[in-house]
Amino acid sequence: MGVIYEKGSLFLRNQDQAIKWHKKAAKQGEARALFNLSVIYGSYGNPERDVAKAFKLCRKAAKKGVLAAICNLGAMYESGDGTPINLEKAIRWYRRGAHRGDALAQYNLARMYERGIGVKVNKAKAKKWYQQAADQGDMYAKFNLKWIDEKEQKVVRPPVPKTDSGLKRTDEKEKKVVRPPVPKTKSAIKRWYKRRPEGSSPKGSPT
Repeated sequence: MGVIYEKGSLFLRNQDQAIKWHKKAAKQGEARALFNLSVIYGSYGNPERDVAKAFKLCRKAAKKGVLAAICNLGAMYESGDGTPINLEKAIRWYRRGAHRGDALAQYNLARMYERGIGVKVNKAKAKKWYQQAADQGDMYAKFNLKWIDEKEQKVVRPPVPKTDSGLKRTDEKEKKVVRPPVPKTKSAIKRWYKRRPEGSSPKGSPT
């Protein structure tokens, strides 16, 4: 019911009702509701935006095994969104999501290894995780993978801006992450934060 009010599928979109029903579901232990609430409270379009609350809810959902929450939590730790920056924890959660087959977590983990964010630069691991994300259709992973190969072959190319951070979801579908189109000018590529509600996934989380 919370998702219906949030998306406006059958009724006019009603944020207050969405929060009300998500909270009821969350009290009953529904992990997806915890993550959906996290998305709502972290949304820039929410006049009552509360990133600290969004972080706490996302962490609870991630510990209950919600796959998208696992990746989002890593991004929150990386960017300091609702919590102090902690790159070690960011990598830990990205790695957990990557091993469970989440393309977005695989991309984020590869980016950390490629740029040496919180870890030593490791091109082999970066290529490994970019490849796995690319195999699932991630267009940015495909581009970065090709770029690394060209750099290794000493092909001159303008650098990708280093202004991006951990990516988050906004859509509801597990495999279809909403992203801006790849600019024709490769040097203009930029990543955006994306948050999304989604269905819960099999249990499993770090201790």
